[in-house]
Amino acid sequence: MPFIKVSKPQALVDEIIDIQVGGLRPHQNVTLRAFLDELGKKFEAHAHFVADNNGDMDTCQISEGGSYIGIQQMGLFTSMKPSPNQKSGTRLRKIVATTPFEVHLAVYDGWLTTEDFYKSSAPAVLSKIKIERWYLSDDVERIKISTGNIRGVLFKPKNSNLCPGVIDIFGFIGGIFEFRAALLASHGYATLCLPYFQYEDLPISQHRVTMEYFEEAVDWMISLPFVAEDGLGVLGVSMGAQISMMMSVLFQQKIKACVCINGSHYHFKESPARLYKNEEKPVMIYDISRIIFIDDKQDRRQCPVFGPYLEKDGFIEIEKATSAFLFVVGEDDWSIKIAELADQACQRLRDHKKENWTLISYPGAGHLIEPPYTPLSSEVYQGNQMGVGLFGGRTNEHAEAQENAWRNILAFFNQHLRCDNKPGTCYSASDAGLKSKL
Repeated sequence: MPFIKVSKPQALVDEIIDIQVGGLRPHQNVTLRAFLDELGKKFEAHAHFVADNNGDMDTCQISEGGSYIGIQQMGLFTSMKPSPNQKSGTRLRKIVATTPFEVHLAVYDGWLTTEDFYKSSAPAVLSKIKIERWYLSDDVERIKISTGNIRGVLFKPKNSNLCPGVIDIFGFIGGIFEFRAALLASHGYATLCLPYFQYEDLPISQHRVTMEYFEEAVDWMISLPFVAEDGLGVLGVSMGAQISMMMSVLFQQKIKACVCINGSHYHFKESPARLYKNEEKPVMIYDISRIIFIDDKQDRRQCPVFGPYLEKDGFIEIEKATSAFLFVVGEDDWSIKIAELADQACQRLRDHKKENWTLISYPGAGHLIEPPYTPLSSEVYQGNQMGVGLFGGRTNEHAEAQENAWRNILAFFNQHLRCDNKPGTCYSASDAGLKSKL
């Protein structure tokens, strides 16, 4: 009788697992399907395999078709797409980290298509199993925070008397997303997931948020008895990366390591990074008339307007920061020309004789570079006013980028929050063969 065996039925999302199927006929063609339902958002992938002489197969062998082709041990997870009839721009994300992704694995006879699973006469399941993919390990405590003006969730390793601290900040969609902070804490960092608008009693719009809010969060984190007081790490994506850069500039020695994922070093009108102590920085012009619509979805790469007026005042003055920087860039980002902007930022640091930075650039990666073995979000619903935005990325290249970037982020924080600083370098992941340089 066919059966499915998984090396780790319960594992963190950044752990590789092996999926084996046994009890098949020799050389039998089968389809292995992964499906999950996260609060009504349904995602799935499937792959076509051929059993060996003993009637066995596993995900370390070649997929002959389906959602991916070739050898990709975690391909059933990285190639997931929204199931049929899901809302356009549906994104898979874990908002509250206290529960896992429950992934249902099933094996079927023959090579099936997505449409086959939704026919009135659904194909027979040969075997099935449920596995759990966690962001939060058992030895991490989740603490909801509401102190002063700060709102968020703190993830604290339970058995650590003193550990490095990190603040995790997301972009312009708003609300709270706990998954990355929970996973960082599962690797030993006390991590504050810090929303800044559209959460509880925080402002409804990011326009009303100033850098004083983030300064208060930094001082609060450093004051915690179990957080190392010699400086924090900060991790941000998109607008969160802008804010992270500005935190490094303004708060100096309090920030030791700054990870910026696809974030501009220019000030934007929408970003809190432009506001501090009643002063507003000049901002880049963002011309929405330049939006290109593709099937009612927005390509915003041409919207930023560069001009000579920005050369003096429009930059975030990252050369003034004492922290180390890790710039993570997806070269196929459709939300902004981030590769061009990252090159400008690094050139600015070179011009000021700074060596406290590393740039990793990923061809084929899109805007949302997230923890590994999770699907590409190439299009995302951004609210009623903004609609669906195209975020770019090609599935296989993006999956490789997420795996490598996460490894580099952990190494970077380990180096600068646990070890002595060393000068950074600039390289392309395509040239490096996707091997860590840190």
